[in-house]
Amino acid sequence: MKAIFYLFIFLMFNCKTLETKEINLVLTNESVNKNAVIKFKLDNFSNVNYFLPLSKLDFENNFDDEELYNSIFLQPIFSDENGVVVEANNSKVIVKPMDASNYNESLIFKKIETSDKHKKNLILLNQIVKVEKYKHTFFKQDIIKYDEISVLSTSKKRYYFQKGKKYFIHFEYKLDKEYFLNKVDRKTLNKLQVEGYEPYFEKLVSNKVLFVVEENK
Repeated sequence: MKAIFYLFIFLMFNCKTLETKEINLVLTNESVNKNAVIKFKLDNFSNVNYFLPLSKLDFENNFDDEELYNSIFLQPIFSDENGVVVEANNSKVIVKPMDASNYNESLIFKKIETSDKHKKNLILLNQIVKVEKYKHTFFKQDIIKYDEISVLSTSKKRYYFQKGKKYFIHFEYKLDKEYFLNKVDRKTLNKLQVEGYEPYFEKLVSNKVLFVVEENK
């Protein structure tokens, strides 16, 4: 009888650890480097069919619409072996002055075109990941090229890692409800809802895997 009582107390104080999120985000790569294709799995433990407007297109983190970026891409979070998060550094930006020697007009228009394509995909929900209730789905997403030169923005971020230290990466995502509902085409959203799918607005946090650091140039 006493054993049952202690078991009941244990369950009461640990009930939060027994809760299962509606959707789990799983990073399936064993390790990741800066040029890796990231492989994910979404497990849906709920009785609702969900979708997320996650783009599968190539992407470079160099346009200014931060809300769009947050809405269509999972955010990479770097941490060291002690769990300390590595913040992007703006003070050591590798951006050359805009002059005739490094001005690339075709590259600029290409990047603007890519940005416009992302906006259109979000508005019309052309790029989405569906996950049916009680099922899982797999998808891939290109990792951002963190240390490339950007000719569009002087606020290019770059991450710096210390030689000899071990680092990890995980991904987080939270679709901004107000921004999403303001941007998305209502007819397209209604059509998906008629099909039985709802947008997922809760925060997703993946597992951590080893991030293989390349020496900074």
